[in-house]
Amino acid sequence: MKWLVLMSSISGWLRFEMSESLCQLSTHIIMKIKNLSSQDKKKIYTIIEKAKSGGASELSNLFVSDSKLPIRNKCSDNVNTDDFNFLEKVRLVQQHGLWHVHAGFYNDRFNSYPISNGFKVSTSGQDLVSQWLVHYKKRDDNKVDFVDLKAHPPLNVLDININSD
Repeated sequence: MKWLVLMSSISGWLRFEMSESLCQLSTHIIMKIKNLSSQDKKKIYTIIEKAKSGGASELSNLFVSDSKLPIRNKCSDNVNTDDFNFLEKVRLVQQHGLWHVHAGFYNDRFNSYPISNGFKVSTSGQDLVSQWLVHYKKRDDNKVDFVDLKAHPPLNVLDININSD
């Protein structure tokens, strides 16, 4: 089975197919992508194209043109141990292999993100972060299911739509 997704862009409609063996998009995330601006759709498209070319392992090789730092891509298991739902959240992440990659956009267009593509350097200085995240299930290093798109903070994995349909 192949997924066909149409996304509006400045130059018209972008059309791409995704092999089920490498990555899929849930109906939920497709509906969210359709409501994005053309600029933000292009950012999501770039993430999807990276996953198409090499699965989850390629998502750690995302860069923006004006920085040598990678875009943050990480497992979503970094839950505060003081969180009342700590065990439930960690189990959910582990059970579904939940990861997220920073999308490069934000709600407030008048923000303090100094890099032109919607990212800022993380507090660690090791990578780039943004307010919006693309959530996915990492089936293995080569296979991903994109499931949700949400702003953070806070990142609450219990609020992520994890259905792959």
